[in-house]
Order: sequence, then C-alpha cells, then structure tokens
Amino acid sequence: MRREALSGTATIQLDRKEPDSTVTHFTWRPWRPALLAIIAALTLAACAFPRMHRVTVQQGNVITQEMVDQLSPGMTREQVAFVMGEPVIRNPFNADRWDYVYSMHIPGTPTAIVRMSLFFSGDELSHLTGDFAPKSAWDEDDPQAGETEAEGSESPDLAGTQ
Repeated sequence: MRREALSGTATIQLDRKEPDSTVTHFTWRPWRPALLAIIAALTLAACAFPRMHRVTVQQGNVITQEMVDQLSPGMTREQVAFVMGEPVIRNPFNADRWDYVYSMHIPGTPTAIVRMSLFFSGDELSHLTGDFAPKSAWDEDDPQAGETEAEGSESPDLAGTQ
C-alpha cells in the first residue's frame, strides 16, 4: 500500500493482484454418496452397539431371609426398624402397617421385586405378609403369622446379587 498526498487530501492506492484465471471445478466422484452412507450407518450403529455400560438399578430396602428370620412377634417398632431398616412406604391411612419393597433391574433380565408388609398391634409386631416367611419364633396356631402371598412358590433370593 502506498500513500500519496495531493493538495491536502490523502489518497490511498491499493496494489491489487489480478485473480487467477483458473476456476476450481467441482468434480463428481461416485464414491462420495457411498462414503456418506457408510459414515451415517456407523454413527447410528454406535448409538446402540456395543452396549458397553449397563446400569443395574436397585430401589427400596434390601430384604433378605436372614432379616426376616430375626423378626419375632412382640418386637417394638424400634427393634423392627433396627433389623429391617425404616420402611420406604408408610401407609398414611394405617400407621400400624409398614411396607417394604425392594426391586432390582438388570438390563436384559426381568425385574426382581420383593415385598414385605409388617403389621403392628399398638407398638408391637403382630404379624407379617410377603415374599419371605420366618423360619422360627412364630406360633403355628396363629393363622396370620408369617403367611406368604405365594404359597408353594420359591422365594426370590437377592442376597447374593449385590
């Protein structure tokens, strides 16, 4: 760039180069659409394949047969809470019922759900229902004590899956 002064005004003259006379042409290459299709297919496949990380989802209170075996009639609410933990679901309409629910979902397998309901008479444990039955400490002449919802079916054992 050079500057020239003429009669008190400044004039700027730019040194310009002439553009090249060669024009870049777009050439059609038949492999480009195939390449784009392959890239798109691999990108979509990467969303579902391979499933590297599968999250196991556990919700609720863990309930084991050993915990249920420690329960006995006449236990106070504090003793039951020490053995089983505080219930996830408390019935707002019946304070004498504690419901425990535990579910485990492993991707690709059915969800395992374990339920237990404990019933109190006053401040003492009176009976329970659910997927586990206590092996001892319950009177056999009490028809409600230790009953299970599915008689004759196997109790789900989730203790070793943690």
